[in-house]
Amino acid sequence: MTSERFYWPMLAGERSDLSITYGFSTRKGNPFPWPEDRWNPIHGLRYMAYQTEPRFNDEARREIPKLLVSIRPKVKELPDVIGTFSIDASDPPMIHRRLKAMIEAQDPDCCEFIQASQIWDETHERDLDGSDYYFANVVKLVDSWDHELTKIAPIERADGSIVNLLSGNGVVNTSALKDAFLWRDSYTKHVLCSEAFKKAYEAMDATGIHFHPLKSNTD
Repeated sequence: MTSERFYWPMLAGERSDLSITYGFSTRKGNPFPWPEDRWNPIHGLRYMAYQTEPRFNDEARREIPKLLVSIRPKVKELPDVIGTFSIDASDPPMIHRRLKAMIEAQDPDCCEFIQASQIWDETHERDLDGSDYYFANVVKLVDSWDHELTKIAPIERADGSIVNLLSGNGVVNTSALKDAFLWRDSYTKHVLCSEAFKKAYEAMDATGIHFHPLKSNTD
């Protein structure tokens, strides 16, 4: 058995009352219809889902901080991670500045960030300063699956581009992950992490993530 473990950092969901997602809006209440004269992240960030190396562009960096972030928490305390690290880079999580600092201290090149602005808590009808949170896009790419033990199906989109879909949980290739901390798989775009990230996260008593263990080719 290998001493190093690897994980899928997932939304905590029903495992925690602190687990929440978010939505963008231009105003409090129902965000629809979206104003025609305002930048819409549904369309404005969609390009990231088609990029080989997904990155925030200049327009996203300019427009995202202008938007209101709407949440519906069960309790007043907010988690360190709002949303989830998705295979779709156009749907980035929001992470607290203390988690951002931890990630940057361990691997300053693994993520890029955009600072949030205003948060509207629909449940408790309160305005919150969103400047403690950052939209986090994992930009470090690693070919991390063992391709002989993992089934990956390439699917052609309507525009002719290819998306690689993972069948099952997959098996990671430990030899490719010797220095990995937090990364995005270069084929399937899943965000994965090491035992080191999990331990650093738990040492902070951070909230919002559930760590789903992955099989490795040295198990």
